[in-house]
Amino acid sequence: MVKTRVVATLAIIAALACCQGLLAASSPSAFGARPPESAVETGLNRLQETIAARMPALLAQHPRPQRQGILEKGRSAPAREKDFCFPVNGNNGTLCLLGRFEVFGVWDNPFANPNDVFNAGAFQLTDESGYLFFQDELDIEIPIKILDFCNSNGVFKVFAAGLTDFGVAFRVMDDKTGIHVDYTNDDFHRFDTIIDEAPPFPCP
Repeated sequence: MVKTRVVATLAIIAALACCQGLLAASSPSAFGARPPESAVETGLNRLQETIAARMPALLAQHPRPQRQGILEKGRSAPAREKDFCFPVNGNNGTLCLLGRFEVFGVWDNPFANPNDVFNAGAFQLTDESGYLFFQDELDIEIPIKILDFCNSNGVFKVFAAGLTDFGVAFRVMDDKTGIHVDYTNDDFHRFDTIIDEAPPFPCP
């Protein structure tokens, strides 16, 4: 009986050691570190330069009335003197929320290519909202919304969520002032909901 218990105990210890080894092998360090912040920042800056270069032509091609096509049925865009951007759906795309805020992002896959940074795609849904995707535009990864509370609270508010544990960074660029804010999610971290009630974007 004692011998049987000893054998059983040794078997349990061996199983635990095996499990610990598997856990260690699946730790983030086993897949490599996240790209350095400089690489993510470079990716965002390059994408921003690309968007800035093509935006004048897009605005010239799409006068204000055509924006109605991206709005929900029964809704209308708020009155604005001028639009500063235009949404570009698809790979390497950009959201244009409230006709003023460009949103674009980059991502990396820590499980496969932890040191490679890719441009996110974008798909606009309404004047206030859209989402970023990684490879398939039908797979929503980062839904984003910006609301105008200037008349009531004197602020804009930025809302975002994530359906991923990949590394993600996206930029909200105010094309009226040139001010931008970057939001990030670390590798292997389940994306936390973002509710930024005081971004540095001046009204109106």
